[in-house]
Amino acid sequence: MTLVVALAGPASPGIAATDGSPVIPSAAAVAAARAAAAAADAQARTVAREEAAAQTRLNALEVEVSRAVQAYADAEAELGRRTAAVAKAGAEAQSAVDVHTQAVAALANDAAVAYEQNGLMGGVGLSAGAFSPSALADLQVVLDTWSAARQATVVEATVASAAAAESTRRLARAREEQARAAAVATRARDGAVAAANSASATAQRVQAQLVAARARLAQLRAA
Repeated sequence: MTLVVALAGPASPGIAATDGSPVIPSAAAVAAARAAAAAADAQARTVAREEAAAQTRLNALEVEVSRAVQAYADAEAELGRRTAAVAKAGAEAQSAVDVHTQAVAALANDAAVAYEQNGLMGGVGLSAGAFSPSALADLQVVLDTWSAARQATVVEATVASAAAAESTRRLARAREEQARAAAVATRARDGAVAAANSASATAQRVQAQLVAARARLAQLRAA
């Protein structure tokens, strides 16, 4: 009798009734299912945000490394230009020094010639009466020409000296600029290496987070 009454009683939630009628879940069961679905959806959204944040960070790391590498490339290019400028300034300075050296040598030679010719002129002066007016006129032309040439040599030596000094100053400035460019290139290289190393370590960590987030998301969607 007791067995018959138990079988005739109402079916429990989630257990099919013996007469084949559908099971109607209780309000509590429905609420629990909805809460579980909402929680799973919230977790899925959280994981999706984590995935998006991780991917954004990876993209940012790529940009950082790219900028650092480009800065290094630009610094190296500038150093190359400064090095070429030093080579050019050095060649110009050497050329100016050579011209100055030649001008000084020519001036020294003129001085020696002047010394010799002054001795000769002294002798000529003592016997000037032996020269005819035309011969004296010719001698005056020679002396004027020699004087003009000597003056030109002095001017050339002066100009060459100034040019050599200016070329030397330009070379010094070019070397200073080259040194600054080299320092910038060194800092840029160090920055690029540091950025690459930091990005590599961070990328590994973020990549692991990204993989974990995708795995959790897959699990939530499969639940």
